[in-house]
Amino acid sequence: MIPYGVTPADDETAAKLFDMSTGYWRDTKRWTKIPGLKLLNRDSKRPRRVFSLEQLQAALAGEELPLIPTEPHPKDLLDLEEARLSIPAERRPTEKTMNTYRAPSSDTRLPDPVDVFGTEYWPRAVIEDWDEKRKPVGNPAGRPVGVVETKPRATSYPKAEQRRALVRELLTQHGAELTPDTVWNALQDANLGVTELYAERLLREARKAAAES
Repeated sequence: MIPYGVTPADDETAAKLFDMSTGYWRDTKRWTKIPGLKLLNRDSKRPRRVFSLEQLQAALAGEELPLIPTEPHPKDLLDLEEARLSIPAERRPTEKTMNTYRAPSSDTRLPDPVDVFGTEYWPRAVIEDWDEKRKPVGNPAGRPVGVVETKPRATSYPKAEQRRALVRELLTQHGAELTPDTVWNALQDANLGVTELYAERLLREARKAAAES
């Protein structure tokens, strides 16, 4: 994961910063000699190392390395597996299924990724928005004939409804003066963060619903 606010840097960037060749940086595993330096990408058989540029710069200056943020943020960049694991367990697809969502022909196609040093990443809020719009997990044809439901089906997901409720409350308080920026900031403060575009959409929906009521 590349946390929001952290500038990613690869081996080439790091080697140049420390005034050495990329080959020497790799052969000597120079990154292992920097106490506290954190790899941002997950371990893999052939990792494309990604570091925090801010940590590298601090190490070069002999300063204490800044901490890497650990609290989830809507603008964190997640690789495919991290994106999958960010989905609630009851809706989480398998690794194989998640990979099929990258195909252009998929009805549940993932949004276009962000490329960082040749690896695909998705903003956390984009994955959350995409997941909310996916078809419900389970039998697409519905329950078997003769089976009676014992409780009502969920019509929305908790966070989605919490966001809408907050926007409705803000609209009641501010009326026509309510702006997408105010909505976005309020959602951030309530740990319901989304992208700026999604916040704007929620406001449009709330205004439309208020006008029709």
